[in-house]
Amino acid sequence: MTRRNRIRFVHVLLLLLLTMGAHRSAAVEGVASGSVFFLPDTNGMIGSAYLELYWQINPFSLHYRKDTAGALVARVQTDIVIRHDTGIVLKDRYMMYTDPAAPEQASSRNILELKRLQLPYGTFRVELTLTEPDFPERPFVYTQDINIPPPLPDAARYSDIQIVDTLYAATGKNSVFSRNGYIQIPLAVNFIDDDRKTLRYYAELYQADRIEPELYPLVQHAYISRREDGGLIHYLQQRDTLPGAPVIPVIGSFDLSSLASGNYYLNIRLLDKGERELTQKSYFFQLVNKQPIAREETPAKEDTTEGTGVVFLDMSKTFVSAYSFLQVKAMLEMLLPVTDAWERKTIENFLRKPDEMYMRYYIYNYFLKINDKDPERAWKEFSDKVREVNRLFGSNAMPGYKTDRGFIYLKYGKPSDRILVRNEPGALPYEIWQYYSLGTQSMEGIFLFYQPGSSVQDYRLLHSTVNGELRNSQWRTLLYTKGDANVNMNSRAEQYIRSR
Repeated sequence: MTRRNRIRFVHVLLLLLLTMGAHRSAAVEGVASGSVFFLPDTNGMIGSAYLELYWQINPFSLHYRKDTAGALVARVQTDIVIRHDTGIVLKDRYMMYTDPAAPEQASSRNILELKRLQLPYGTFRVELTLTEPDFPERPFVYTQDINIPPPLPDAARYSDIQIVDTLYAATGKNSVFSRNGYIQIPLAVNFIDDDRKTLRYYAELYQADRIEPELYPLVQHAYISRREDGGLIHYLQQRDTLPGAPVIPVIGSFDLSSLASGNYYLNIRLLDKGERELTQKSYFFQLVNKQPIAREETPAKEDTTEGTGVVFLDMSKTFVSAYSFLQVKAMLEMLLPVTDAWERKTIENFLRKPDEMYMRYYIYNYFLKINDKDPERAWKEFSDKVREVNRLFGSNAMPGYKTDRGFIYLKYGKPSDRILVRNEPGALPYEIWQYYSLGTQSMEGIFLFYQPGSSVQDYRLLHSTVNGELRNSQWRTLLYTKGDANVNMNSRAEQYIRSR
């Protein structure tokens, strides 16, 4: 497709979105991440903590409208809630507008946002919700649990490690992405794809000047490993002698072109003159590199422990080799309910443009994260759940894991209560699933499934009270098609849902 045809295609697509926006509803797609840093007090010691929360939105997932000048603009309501055991400690809501753009440019805009939020010490849950006001039933929801212990007066500490997408010298007016004389654009996901051969990172070291003088010189050792705090691989290490200072920026990069696709850790350790560790920080990331550059030598310190990574891994010796290509595709589809937004996007890309080698790597890596000693066992435990879902909800026309009920069952597990309503006057057949606790969410939730018609054998998700799931304020109109909805005010659905 020529450049002119590509522009024309995007233009037509966006015009279609404009004309269909009142009838089409789709989820806001995005990725998000957060890192904890600290501010020094007047004595140069660790003072207050703050969270850098950053996210990126897929411009194709938004609905655009023309402004008065004829440019396309989308709006996203942003809600940030930070909870502690004692209640909500921070709450923020605002409307974000995309920059006005011509039709051929709107879908290629980089929509990136960063917020710095001051926090006390303690354990918190961060909730970010992005919603298009005209389509509230399909928000993007991101949650992160963070723990910020109070500092020790005479001990050094690292901030979280932040992976940086772009780093260049700042000129002119400062922006929200300015730091230490540089513009730093963080990467909102711990996934390094085939187009990115360099891992850039940023962190901060605090209170190095509080360390006893006899322990100097201090050495900072940064390296890549297959396991957290494991041995370095492929000479990927950096060692620097550090001065004593209240705050020391930690900026570095690694060339990843020699590494094969797999799971890795970036580790930063602070050592005293006797090579004893004073403090450390690690960051997990996944890498896709289909054509690694081979190295002829292996350093003596390289970590060669079997089963801790997939570098030089012969896939024919893993459990994934027992499955055909079609079965591998099905395994990826089975994982969709239990993956986050970025992982779902990766799987969907594989299903559209299959790459058998890395599809197998992806499946192996997924279960390796669950059980690094026996990923096959992790797969078997998950496949047992899939077989249960197929037994409960499958049919000759569709396996259970592809149904709405199967998807929710795999994602949240068996419901606490399952109410089957097959012959309620004036209503289509339906089911209510109630969860008293939703995984890591300390909340209950309701799912309402219904059978749309006699020609549809499966039950479809109609409404849910769970954040991030389908919310349909018109569920009564669709459920009570055989009579007046007012007659059903005492139905089982009303008893459980009401106005939720």
